[in-house]
Amino acid sequence: MEPKIAVIFRSYAKTPDNLQEMLDRAHKSAVAAFNCGCVPYFCIPIDYDCGKTKDFFKKGFLKFKDISQPDILECPGYHSSGALNKAIAVIQKSGDYTHVAIVSNKASGYLVPETIKAITDAINTGAKVVGVIVDEIICESRIQNTFAVWDIEALMTLDIPGFDNETGIEEIAPIVRLIRKYGPCIAVLNPTVGKLNIRTDGKDRHHEVITTKQERQEIEVKRVNTDFDFIQKGIMKGYPKKI
Repeated sequence: MEPKIAVIFRSYAKTPDNLQEMLDRAHKSAVAAFNCGCVPYFCIPIDYDCGKTKDFFKKGFLKFKDISQPDILECPGYHSSGALNKAIAVIQKSGDYTHVAIVSNKASGYLVPETIKAITDAINTGAKVVGVIVDEIICESRIQNTFAVWDIEALMTLDIPGFDNETGIEEIAPIVRLIRKYGPCIAVLNPTVGKLNIRTDGKDRHHEVITTKQERQEIEVKRVNTDFDFIQKGIMKGYPKKI
């Protein structure tokens, strides 16, 4: 059975001044998802939003004639854990999807049919999570939610379901838990096309994320009582794979 993939994009505007740029980026992301045969969902972490993004998106997407109106979900909680878990729960409850891709709007250029085909192949050979390496972000093949596709049932039936880290390193813990439960079940893809597109007001934040990621990852693996060697051994045979 072919996996059915929903794509979650996190979008929020701290101030109304950012709404139009966020909508333009969201439109580009939605088009990329639809072109890959995937269904986009927009998760708005309401604890970080100015309170106007959902209505602005709903009205804005009606003006675009090239795509259908996507689902727009307002979700409470930390933008990279609690809010994500709420969005995944909505998708899981629908019963329409087997997998959820979490993709940053800045990485929508990597969301192309060839990549989805490679992701599907990995899933069909046993992967519970597939990570796509994006330039400047990946570190030693450690999967990150800049672009990662998760088996919904496997992720949400862990001892601690979904994501529970609030330092922006939310992927480490569920990866470790999946490996402990299923053995090597991690696939990593290295695409030859794609480029990050960082929004105007996000460049300082992006630099901070990149320069502190290694340190935060080291803290997180200690929190879940393991090390990076364990994660590396959880990568399936034949991966990382170039596509």
